Amino acid sequence: MDDDLIDAGDAPRSRYTKLPGKGFFYPDSLDDERAERRAEETIEGSEAVVIADGDADGLACAAMIREAYDAALDVESFEDAIAARFADEGDADDERDEAGKSDDEADPTADAHAESPVGLLSAGPYSIDTALERVDAYADDGIDLFVCDLCPDDYEWIAEPLKSLADSTDAIRWFDHHQWDDETAAAVREVGVDLVVGESDEECTADVTHRSLDHEFDDRWAELAAVTRDHDLWIKEDPRSDDLADYSYWVGAEEYAAVIGAYGVDLPETVRSFVEERRVEKEARIDLAVGRAVTHDVGDWRTPP
Repeated sequence: MDDDLIDAGDAPRSRYTKLPGKGFFYPDSLDDERAERRAEETIEGSEAVVIADGDADGLACAAMIREAYDAALDVESFEDAIAARFADEGDADDERDEAGKSDDEADPTADAHAESPVGLLSAGPYSIDTALERVDAYADDGIDLFVCDLCPDDYEWIAEPLKSLADSTDAIRWFDHHQWDDETAAAVREVGVDLVVGESDEECTADVTHRSLDHEFDDRWAELAAVTRDHDLWIKEDPRSDDLADYSYWVGAEEYAAVIGAYGVDLPETVRSFVEERRVEKEARIDLAVGRAVTHDVGDWRTPP
């Protein structure tokens, strides 16, 4: 396929929004191979590994754990990468892969996932087993394992890798705030996992992690947990929480963890500018989609055909 067909480049928005992004044309088999390779690079040689939901809450937990281990990445290279995006006219159509990372060829921090002694794996509620299996396959014996902001629907599909890791790791700590089934929670604890589940309507997982880690955190970390909670629990009283949520969605896990680890909720100007630019693009795309929509009136309701 001619790359020009799917590269936004200088094409008008009305044209490039009619085609799927680049990620749509990337075969699942290659995506899986890449994810496996990146996981191996992330995990091998790490003294600890964090499996976390790739949203603002899960990644705040990862940043806290890296802070506790003195394992945060240098934020300067990420700030340089953010500034470079503004010089890339094709960045507006950049695609995320399954782990929330940008295209490696355009990312000067593409190797960041392998640089911290505390490896970070983004996962969703239905890929916890895969993440655990990858840690089991590539981690050294005696590491610390953390699982954050994830709740399994059923214990059986994570039982095998979790039991194996309980035997090979030094400790497994699981922080969450979702509503756990009593039997699942009991089974996880029975394996030897230190499971801490906060009240789902009062705490986000960043709150749980902040109070559970044996570390003297600066005040900015409590503020980060509070602002993250504002969005995660849909309180919506602090406008900064939308900035965190949007930023975590539009960039890779390593960048988000590094930037909030360095700045907390007081995002630098380059990040705020990036978020605002992406919001303009998002709203413009929504307007185009709505304008192109074909609807029919059925009684008092308007519906697509």
